[in-house]
Amino acid sequence: MTTKHIIMVGLLVVAIWPSTFAQSSGPTDPATYETVLIPLDVQLASDPLPGANGSKWVVELQVCNLHDDEVLFNQSGPICPLPGGCETQSGFPALSAGFIGTLERNPPHTGIEGRLQHVQRSHSSLVRFQLRLFDVSRDDVNLGTEIPVVRESDFLMGRTALLAIPVGAESRVALRIYDPSGGGGGEELMVRVYSEFGKDLLWETRVTLTAFVPQFFPEFPPLPGYADLFSLEQLPELAGYERVRIEIEPVNPAMKYWAMASITNNSTQMVTIVSPQ
Repeated sequence: MTTKHIIMVGLLVVAIWPSTFAQSSGPTDPATYETVLIPLDVQLASDPLPGANGSKWVVELQVCNLHDDEVLFNQSGPICPLPGGCETQSGFPALSAGFIGTLERNPPHTGIEGRLQHVQRSHSSLVRFQLRLFDVSRDDVNLGTEIPVVRESDFLMGRTALLAIPVGAESRVALRIYDPSGGGGGEELMVRVYSEFGKDLLWETRVTLTAFVPQFFPEFPPLPGYADLFSLEQLPELAGYERVRIEIEPVNPAMKYWAMASITNNSTQMVTIVSPQ
């Protein structure tokens, strides 16, 4: 897979809330919502993304509301994130009671991977997501790789480590870092690479997240702050190592973030995700 070019889940279908929405303090209050990070953008089965060695990549996102009531669900202020719009009893963007479906929308190119959804906090525990990456050219032998959908309780602070990352010639390695606040401050993080069990620093770099601040409703950013590092296996400092440990540390210790590494096998195109546990 050419992970650099996976174009992931999009700004879904836009629908404007009714004007009465602005008169209600509840649904427009950011404290009403839990921010959920969806790390990859949807890639439709009707338009798979070509990759290395004949691979064809699709990213599927499903969502299910297990609650008996509708659940407020928005992206960037007065925007309905569901294909076909949001026809709800409240008149606000929401998942109807018992809703289950696949979100299908190709994104515009933004240079930022991943999207943010904002889910009514009081009911968010009963809203389920499933994000899966497929190589449809090999779906007879591989049913895809599940990608974590990240809740607020899983956002990170301080130093973290991604363990046992293969960096041999048989794999392609990419690191992605996200700021679920939208990255308005252009936050910086240190990325350091060590041998699998060692303490000696092999390589380090300072990355600045690309910020996205919506013109309207900045309290509901549709995109995270974002940075990526691709082809880590090609770093000369890592030559001769089979596996390494990647440590990430924000310059601002109060920053919340999330990160994952993807490892794609050059022969099988099977993808492994390493995320903080």
